Amino acid sequence: MGYTIHMQDWVTARASSSSAVVLQPESDYLDISMFKDFAAYIEIAEFVSGVGVNVKLQTAPVKEEVYFQDLVTVTPSAAGIATPIPVVRYSTGGGAVAPARWLRWRCGATMPDWGITFRININCNPSD
Repeated sequence: MGYTIHMQDWVTARASSSSAVVLQPESDYLDISMFKDFAAYIEIAEFVSGVGVNVKLQTAPVKEEVYFQDLVTVTPSAAGIATPIPVVRYSTGGGAVAPARWLRWRCGATMPDWGITFRININCNPSD
């Protein structure tokens, strides 16, 4: 039996610098160690187009910045907003980066004065 976890309710991330990133608060990181795979639904309501704004899902075995690796990057296009963003699946047996214990989101952009409003739901399958 699978589970749906509301990882992040609607939130807006903004920054004036292209080097700035917005991270999910550490207290809200999701422990996914009991799941064998998951599908992430990242729904984008609005964003500043033309600045390369993105939402990343990252994973790490411990809550230390140096260990986090990207699982997926969603960069909405200026042509329109796909709602919800297509499902992305990962399992411990596939993908370049296997999910570790902790899952978090991270936002950034390639140009200054960026912003994005999004929410994330995760559908998980428990380990056998």
